[in-house]
Amino acid sequence: MKERCSHTRFVCFPASFHLMPALLLALMLIGTPGTAQEGRAADPPAPGTWKGSELVYTMQGAVRGIRDKFDTFAWLGLPYAQPPVGELRWKAPQPPLPWKGIRKADSFGAQAIQKLPLVGWIRGSEDCLYLNIWRPADTGDTLPVFVWIHGGGNSSGGADASPAYLGQALAARSQVVFVSLNYRLGVFGWLSHPLLREGIDPATDSGNFGTLDIIQALRWIQENIRAFGGDPDRVTIAGESAGGFNVLTLLASPAAGGLFHRAIAQSAYRTKATMAQAESFARDLFVQLLVRTRKAKTAEEAARLLDTENPSTLRRWLRSLPARTIMASFKSGPSGMFNFPYPIFDGHILPAAGFEAFNDPSFPVTTPLIIGTNKEETKIFQFLGGGNIRDPYYQAFAELSSARWKAEGADSFADAIAGKDGRPPVYLYRFDWGALNPDGTSVLPPTVARRLGAFHSLEIPFFLGTGRIHGDIPLINEIFTEDNRGGRLALQHQMVSYVRNFAWTGDPNIPPSWAASAQEDDRTASAPWLAWPAWNPADVPAPSFMVFDATRQALASRVEQGRMTMDRVRAMLQEYPEPLQSRLRKGLALDE
Repeated sequence: MKERCSHTRFVCFPASFHLMPALLLALMLIGTPGTAQEGRAADPPAPGTWKGSELVYTMQGAVRGIRDKFDTFAWLGLPYAQPPVGELRWKAPQPPLPWKGIRKADSFGAQAIQKLPLVGWIRGSEDCLYLNIWRPADTGDTLPVFVWIHGGGNSSGGADASPAYLGQALAARSQVVFVSLNYRLGVFGWLSHPLLREGIDPATDSGNFGTLDIIQALRWIQENIRAFGGDPDRVTIAGESAGGFNVLTLLASPAAGGLFHRAIAQSAYRTKATMAQAESFARDLFVQLLVRTRKAKTAEEAARLLDTENPSTLRRWLRSLPARTIMASFKSGPSGMFNFPYPIFDGHILPAAGFEAFNDPSFPVTTPLIIGTNKEETKIFQFLGGGNIRDPYYQAFAELSSARWKAEGADSFADAIAGKDGRPPVYLYRFDWGALNPDGTSVLPPTVARRLGAFHSLEIPFFLGTGRIHGDIPLINEIFTEDNRGGRLALQHQMVSYVRNFAWTGDPNIPPSWAASAQEDDRTASAPWLAWPAWNPADVPAPSFMVFDATRQALASRVEQGRMTMDRVRAMLQEYPEPLQSRLRKGLALDE
């Protein structure tokens, strides 16, 4: 199997950076999550009662967390479903089993089984359905819940894959209960074939196991989050890249209805798989596995076996295969990602019409949405793919391909969802910090700006307030510098404030009642509060959106008007001279 061409069909570089943890951490063995019991639990308080302590009573049993940074409590590695192994492989997640005594919640659960970046070794575990919780170490209850869904092309990554993902900072600064989670990845997360469909459970038959895992985590939150002082009626789901993509699938899924109440999709993208495509892919995989395990000598013999063998026998065999044997069928690129069809728009868990369902005014969308992209999303892929920054193609391709990402992954979704009767607002942004200005300057050192700029995932520490770059990439120590510290921290404060307001009130402009007025609480670097207008497709000449930016010392965020479409991308292409224009057209695959 070939590596995914990043996340959009127009970016075809080895994505060695994408959502890759530090190599040293990646090389560490990932063990089975700890389930040590402290002993007999005391008599529990009433269900759903927050007592301001590390000791919490969930529906499954008592858990003891730890004190963490920024005066927060943390509970790590909590099971939200049964391990999806053995007979539960390729089935909808099942509710977690109870335990006796007090469970220690002081270490992360295993990441889903995946390929190790750079070297391609197999790591992780099928037993991966665990979540993590951070909250302020105080007695406050009914706090909003912020659920972070990690990215990685839905074939790599994890809730603890990066320090940029950790929840202490946002929990403390925004007074929220922060939840992160792992979910099944790759073909363990998305796979559909008649052999796997028994006609008993429509959810299982959909093949969207990774999507179902996230939905099950949201159900667990509904049942248990009051015990951690969270409000199950104010749940925000958020994610970047594949995580943002998964946010959009949850918006489209009837099965997720009522489980969340706000949504944030960062650098999402479009992809889809029909049932026919998914079945063809799965058949090819099963043929490979039959040959690899010597159940058949040739692909032809394996294909005949699939058509003639008893389905129950084949199903048991597939579920008995070691996960590593299945993973060995895939060749990943430097990022650890590989190509497979997802999600599967099956007509049950996800609408058969795919994301086009959002265009139907009768399709229910009840959740306010923040959505956006970065100005130079693709530069990181170009840089790590060996691109030459002295070649005019480098910057031109970054501009055009990132504009296309914006058109397909943000503006088109905003147009489809917003402005229809009864639907809540959509707030669109573009993250520009680090990009080259028209005069060639940047808050980054010149070479770093030309190579990386406002690259894919750079916005994460600004939204989550962590101040940590995601991934182990070259030049990392030259991005957050003392020279750009003033403006950078002001921008981070501004973006965290919008997230806080959105989580609390459903509107990024309205602060919670406990906070001071926006003008008093969120004024940074002498800049007044900037109102973020909702996207209105009918606005003339074009809808308004937020641009997040800062100079080296002060905020430079602003509101702009405009809509990026594929027609506009093609018009932008015409502005480049030949032969550069032809090279760009080919690189963008605009004629396909």
